[in-house]
Order: sequence, then C-alpha cells, then structure tokens
Amino acid sequence: MNYVNEMLEKKTWAVVGATPNVFKFGNEIYKLLKNRGYRVLGINPYHLELDGDPMYESLEDAMNKENVKIDCVSVIVPEEISKKTLEEADKLKIPYIWFQPKTYSQEWIESVNTNNSKIVYDHCVIVELAKR
Repeated sequence: MNYVNEMLEKKTWAVVGATPNVFKFGNEIYKLLKNRGYRVLGINPYHLELDGDPMYESLEDAMNKENVKIDCVSVIVPEEISKKTLEEADKLKIPYIWFQPKTYSQEWIESVNTNNSKIVYDHCVIVELAKR
C-alpha cells in the first residue's frame, strides 16, 4: 500500500541522518520539510545542531527532550543504521517511516514485521514534495 499522501499530511517529522553538510540529502530533506512548514527534528549523534536547531542522538532522545510525538520518520542513513531505526520507531509506536532510496535492503524491508508503522520505501521525499 502506498502511504505517501497520508505521510505528507503529517506535520511532525524526524529526519534520521540530518546533517549540516549541504552536499548531503540529509541536509536537503531537513531544510525542505522545515521550509514547507513541517516541524522537523534532526537525528544524528555526531552533530549538535543544524540550521540553528538542536540535533538529537536518537528518536527517543528527540521525543523526550521536545516532549513531542513524532508522526513520521524520514530515514537517510546506510542500511545497517536504517534497520535499527526501524526497530526503534516501531518500539516507540511512530506511525510512519519513509526510507529514502538506497537506505534499505529490499530483503529485510519485505520480511520485517512492524506492529505499529506504515512504511514507504520506493519514493523520495524531495520528489514527492516537488509534485505538490
């Protein structure tokens, strides 16, 4: 099932892999969502801030420090990290997870059994937002 439109209606996003590096998609997606009026939380344990906003070590860290429920997670990290992100998001009952291209294994994405999350893995946030 395609949850793209449903996800883009959600207003609080976490970007796992957000980065101050302007040459990376983690920076572009973070800023694009923010500029489109979404509340965006950057998740990256290696950076303290992005665009003047605090960054967080994990989804749980962001939820606790901001006292907010995350609606959707955009995942922009290598496959090894993205699988852990999926497990954390499922544990935290985050309803939507969007894997950017090349951030997942087709094999594990199809075999994963999430109890709480709807997943998109064959679309790009940048492309989909550009259509709207």
